[in-house]
Amino acid sequence: MRKWALLILGGFAVILFPWTAYLALTLPTRHLTPHWDAAWAGFDLMMAGVVLWTVVSILRRSRYLVIATSITGTFLICDAWFDLVTSRQGPELVESSLFAVLGELPLALTFDDGPHPQGTPAALELLAAAGATATFFLVGEQVERWPDVAAEIAAAGHEIALHGHRHRLMLRRTTAALERDLDHAVEVIAAATGATPLCYRPPYGVFSAGGLALARRREWALLLWSRWGRDWEAQATPAGIARRATAGLRAGDVVLLHDADHYSSDGSWRKTIAALPLVLEAVAGCGLRCVRVTNST
Repeated sequence: MRKWALLILGGFAVILFPWTAYLALTLPTRHLTPHWDAAWAGFDLMMAGVVLWTVVSILRRSRYLVIATSITGTFLICDAWFDLVTSRQGPELVESSLFAVLGELPLALTFDDGPHPQGTPAALELLAAAGATATFFLVGEQVERWPDVAAEIAAAGHEIALHGHRHRLMLRRTTAALERDLDHAVEVIAAATGATPLCYRPPYGVFSAGGLALARRREWALLLWSRWGRDWEAQATPAGIARRATAGLRAGDVVLLHDADHYSSDGSWRKTIAALPLVLEAVAGCGLRCVRVTNST
């Protein structure tokens, strides 16, 4: 019975080891996104199981002791490395940067993947009517297609931020390729808007170790989100988008929406625009004010 228990614990650790290494090496900013909190809680549970396996192996002088000890050591190193890197980018990246802007009850309303020839102007019109300021994380290749729309964002007084030149998962790119991509994006965005972005959000909200180090060397403000509408999904509805984006709103929250459908379901921007008045109404109802994240524009 004990032998089978050891084998089960060992198999559990070995099967989940690649996922553990992935979490540690990609260095996701777990404090800023709830799904990473859940993933890391699962990792901690895995590590507890492996430690238990090691202890039992030691007590029984099991032949699996070397394997168990090696896996436990790797888990502990990954955990320490992850915590060391992410300790500098906790919730204060969302909250303190916003509270420092006006010292009141701020909230960051952010839009990814634009500009879009229809979605972005529609969002700008609704924001202007509500007297709200937003942050637009622009994609360089779309700015090249629609430079006039990008310029309208800056002219309206909104924050110009960086989302990359090509909308690709950072984990699939080398650091050198990523650096070229980001440099080109900054150049294109600055030329179109007259503003050099100082705030950065990677596509899909995922950093690689090299990409995170690169962004920090550039001294960019790194911002993910604390609320999202999941408005890119084909089955999303305006009411559902607004409900998810505004549930439990509080000062310092960062709300993620998309004013474009370049990388999501076709026509998804229409649902976002339909949901935006509901989102703005909920923000106002909570006594919050939409502000720019930095003073980059």
